[in-house]
Amino acid sequence: MAALSGRRMEIKVALLSGKVATLHLSEETPLLELRRLAQDQLQVTIKDLITAEGQLLNRFQALQEAGLKDGDTLSAMVRRATVISKMGAAAFALLKGDGGVVTWGDPSSGGRSTAVQEQLQDIQDVVASDGAFAAIRADGSVVTWGDPDFGGDSRYVQEQLTKVTKVVASAYAFAAIRSNGSVVTWGVSYPGGDSRAVQAQLRDVRHIVASSYSFAAIRSDGTVVAWGSKATDIKFEDRRAQLQDVVEIVASQNAFAALRFDGRVIIWGDFRSGARDDMQNVLVSVTQIAASQRAFAATCADGSVITWGVAECGGDSSSVHEQLKDVKKVVASQYAFAAILGDGSVVTWGQPGSGGDSSSVQPLLQVLHIMAAKKAFAALRSDGSVVCWGHWESGGVRDDELTDVVELAASSNAFAALRSDGSVVTWGSASFGGDSSAVQNQLTAEAVTQKHRRAYTFKRKFSDM
Repeated sequence: MAALSGRRMEIKVALLSGKVATLHLSEETPLLELRRLAQDQLQVTIKDLITAEGQLLNRFQALQEAGLKDGDTLSAMVRRATVISKMGAAAFALLKGDGGVVTWGDPSSGGRSTAVQEQLQDIQDVVASDGAFAAIRADGSVVTWGDPDFGGDSRYVQEQLTKVTKVVASAYAFAAIRSNGSVVTWGVSYPGGDSRAVQAQLRDVRHIVASSYSFAAIRSDGTVVAWGSKATDIKFEDRRAQLQDVVEIVASQNAFAALRFDGRVIIWGDFRSGARDDMQNVLVSVTQIAASQRAFAATCADGSVITWGVAECGGDSSSVHEQLKDVKKVVASQYAFAAILGDGSVVTWGQPGSGGDSSSVQPLLQVLHIMAAKKAFAALRSDGSVVCWGHWESGGVRDDELTDVVELAASSNAFAALRSDGSVVTWGSASFGGDSSAVQNQLTAEAVTQKHRRAYTFKRKFSDM
């Protein structure tokens, strides 16, 4: 095999610890190969590479194409373990620090991954639908498993799944963004698995959001493309002209709310899922939006909150209106909302038995983050402890104290906590991943935080040319 031509360059890759790998490569060397060589020198698994100017590099480009110059120093973001699931799912996936994956929960919904385990190496990200998983490998290919009726079978689009940078899931389908801004979809057709009707519009896509049955894509020019269930198409064409400079989209079951750069919100979809026309002129100076199954909550620049939609899903917050001040973040379960205030306290509303009533655990103080299952919440406090409330079948009750937690994840009716030592603890409904005893030996601190492995397979090793 002929050696790469082009000018030789010295590139350094640095860790936060101060450890540095110095590499001498052709300017035509792919960044994937630079990453591999740096990993072997530094003995860590690198997730991303960042320039001195703070730019995240496209790992599918060559050094020269990425604009790198001789003598440049890149910062390496080391991959950390993370737990993945979603409200609606019945299984969990643990993406380990070395790029391997461990799964548990309902076997047919992705809790069993033995059929693809050999392919689950050097994984960058994992995404869950309601019954399947999709994993992005560092080389941009995608591995899927789980129920085919939920997107677990991607054979028919596998040749298109190259240079993938992000995957998003609805309940029954997946959408992948490629490095050139194009989109590939698979899964059940009507909930977004078939995007042929809008395929010509799906270019320069930078972000995708999913409702239960549809997708909405934000393009680089701030315009929006939507496809999937006809229920979410309602009023979309009427709103298209207003969908400019969109920076964020949030979805309920069958409705979307798009936040524009100017702080206004544009809504479309099924009115039974919160798509109310009368809210268009009320929603100004909005900074963030959250959605339950059939309601929305918008946080305004002054820290207040506006809610709308079905009252039984949290669309009516009048009972706590006076408490909703200096709100920093709102999180939704299927039927309730929880707001974190500036002082770390928490205010909840919606169906009492589904997390809307948190009186049994109040005062909730020093809360950093909240995760929601369908009918329960779990709050991570600044001291690493976790507080739960809501329906016991969704994991709203824990008998023992949980400490040293750094991250939370939730399926439909269970929770998983990643602790500071790397171990994983689960609770909630066993059939939804609350029981991880079958893989507990793979969820220990030692197993999760094992050292960087040199077991990845590369079709071409440019350093050997």
